[in-house]
Amino acid sequence: MGLGRLDESSIAVVSGRHSIRDSNITMERLSDLPLYERIKSVIERRIETMEWPPNFQIPSEDDLAGEFGASPLTVRRALRELQADGLLERIQGRG
Repeated sequence: MGLGRLDESSIAVVSGRHSIRDSNITMERLSDLPLYERIKSVIERRIETMEWPPNFQIPSEDDLAGEFGASPLTVRRALRELQADGLLERIQGRG
């Protein structure tokens, strides 16, 4: 997986992984984090609360960038970390 955009893939929530590292994170603490960490926390919360259930195809990097007022590169960093944590997986050929 490179840093560039993958045109023919999508990212989906991994089945059976719904715990986040700190469920007691407050909005005040979130504001002290770098933007990619805040994005990561919001996505983790969506997975934990089943707003994004297993196998759910999450919005595109561009859509998430618009939602969070961030660059696609910042969103990509958050998504890569969530993939490394085992919460998301990139699926080739879907998207």
